[in-house]
Amino acid sequence: KTRTLVGVVSALRLCKPGKSRILVCTPSNAAIDELCLRLAAGLLDADGKEVGMLPGALVRVGPLDQVSPRAHHFTLDALTDRRLAELAKKGGGDGGVGGGRGDMVTEAKERNTVLVSAQVVAATTAAAGAAFLAKFSGLEFDTVIIDEAAQASESAA
Repeated sequence: KTRTLVGVVSALRLCKPGKSRILVCTPSNAAIDELCLRLAAGLLDADGKEVGMLPGALVRVGPLDQVSPRAHHFTLDALTDRRLAELAKKGGGDGGVGGGRGDMVTEAKERNTVLVSAQVVAATTAAAGAAFLAKFSGLEFDTVIIDEAAQASESAA
């Protein structure tokens, strides 16, 4: 089933290269982490070759303490930290405040940039339905895929 979802996401990205934004959801953190790892390793190109996805093209949204350590480098927090550290190196921001997270305005701007730049955003159904994603400007999805939708609570789906 997960392999099929990887194929669907691959096909959608090939139909609109670089232009489509896809939200993939599952009811549980374990399932969305597994899907992230499978997308990262097995996304297919036009020839059916596994090319995977890099952090940034794929972003995992959710509380860091509920994300598998194997998927941490795909999280919004980790990607934002990386961007803030790069800004600090270039002299464009204060990467030293708040443990390398910069000031709150810069952090919010970088979080928005990470999400809007992502081709695939992965979240649990609860996180996707929460007000959290709604607060980011310019974040719209062409396609939403809900895995195991029958297992999700009605309010989460």
